[in-house]
Amino acid sequence: MIVAQSVLVVPLIAAVSRQIVEDAWKEYAPEFSVIGIGRPQAVMLLLADCRFSLSVATWPASAGRCRRLAR
Repeated sequence: MIVAQSVLVVPLIAAVSRQIVEDAWKEYAPEFSVIGIGRPQAVMLLLADCRFSLSVATWPASAGRCRRLAR
């Protein structure tokens, strides 16, 4: 049952996370190119900037797991 739930939830979380990072990339790409930031540093900056949005995107999955462990 837990494996089935994971198989259903992981693609949803991945899609929401990708959308959050893609939106941030579209917003910051011109600034990154003007400043001359490379791809690895841009990824780190995007993840740092999106960390709260990404934590909200993954929160429902972790909340369900914590409830199951508490029982």
